[in-house]
Amino acid sequence: MSGRPQLRENVENKRLGTIDSVERDIRQENSCNTTDQHWVGPGIYLQLADLYRFYRVPAKEVNILKCFSRYDNSPGEELVKKYERIECATRLDETASASEIRIRSNPLKLVPDFFDDDHFSIHSKLAVESGQSHQALPFSEQCIKALTVCSAFTGRTEEDEITQLALVLFEYQPSRKKPGRIIEQYVASRAPVVVVPGKKQMQFVSTQSSMAEQLFDKQKIVALFNQADFVVSHNDADIERHILVTLIPELIDTKWYSSQKDIPWEAIGFEKHLTRITRAHGMRRPNGCLERARAIYRILKTFEQNASQVYLERLYNKQPMKSIEWTPAMSTQHKKLHRKFKYKTLVVTTLVLSLVIAGSQLFFN
Repeated sequence: MSGRPQLRENVENKRLGTIDSVERDIRQENSCNTTDQHWVGPGIYLQLADLYRFYRVPAKEVNILKCFSRYDNSPGEELVKKYERIECATRLDETASASEIRIRSNPLKLVPDFFDDDHFSIHSKLAVESGQSHQALPFSEQCIKALTVCSAFTGRTEEDEITQLALVLFEYQPSRKKPGRIIEQYVASRAPVVVVPGKKQMQFVSTQSSMAEQLFDKQKIVALFNQADFVVSHNDADIERHILVTLIPELIDTKWYSSQKDIPWEAIGFEKHLTRITRAHGMRRPNGCLERARAIYRILKTFEQNASQVYLERLYNKQPMKSIEWTPAMSTQHKKLHRKFKYKTLVVTTLVLSLVIAGSQLFFN
C-alpha cells in the first residue's frame, strides 16, 4: 500500500530505532534505575502508542506503553492515567483476538478515492440500512391518514394486557389552508385477567367527557388501523405495539412510528416525555388515554420552532419501526387470553341466565 500505511511503517521504524538505541545504552551502563530523568523523551513513546491506537493494533500499544512505564517519572496522577490506558489497551487486545474469526468473515479494505494516494475510505461488504425513508412523493404533495394510539396496560412483560385503548384517526394534507382534521375517535376498556396495580388505575383514570367509552370491539379497532397509512404512539411504543399485537394479531404488519424516539426531542431543546412536550408547546396536560392520543395528533401537526416543517414530516421522512416477528411466546399468550375471555363470557352469560330464571320463577309464583 502507499500513502498513510507506508508513512506508518516509516514512523514506526524510526521511533523504534531511537528507543532501541537509547535503551541499549542504558542496559550497557547498568542504568536501569532511571527514576530521576527521562532517558528517552516521553513524546516518542506516546506518539507510537497513539499511532498504534489509530491503526487499531492494541497488542503493540500495550507493549510500548509498558516499556514507557519502566522509564517514566511522571507525577502520581499522570502515571495512574497511563496505567489505566495500558489496562484499556489490554482489554482491546483481548477483544480483538476473540473476534478474529468474525473480522475475517466480514473484511474491511482500504479503497482509494479519486486515485489520490493520500486519501482513503473504508469499504465494507455489509449493507448498511439507511434511517431515511424513500417515499414516492414529497410530503407537501401527500394526503396522509394516520392513527395515533395510546393505551393503558398492566405492566411491561409478555404476560401483561391492555386495559384501555384510545385511537384518533386523522387526515393531514399540507396543501390545504387547514391541513389537519380528526376523522374519528375511539376509546374502549377491557377487563384484564391479571390484576391492575392501583398506581396504574390512578395514572390512566378515564376523564373523557366528550364521548362515552365503548366496548372493546376488535373488528372496529382493526377497521381503524386498516384506514391509516401508518400508526404513531409515544411512550413505550415498542411495548405498546407488542402487547396490542399479541391481543390482536391482525395488526402485526402495521407500519408503526414512535414519536418519542423518531423525533430527536432532546436535540431540538425539549424533554421527550409527552406531558413535558405538550406543556412546552402551550398545550394543557393530557389526562387519560384519549386525551393523550389527541395530544400526539396536535403535536404532530405543529410546526417546529424556527423551521418550516411540522413534526409529522420528520416521521414521514424516516423508516418505521422494525417489523415485529410473531413468536411462540406471543402465540401462547394470545391463546391464553382468548381462552380466559371465552371462560369469563361463559360465566357472565350463565350468571345472567340464572338471574332471569330465578326472576321468572318468583314472578309466576
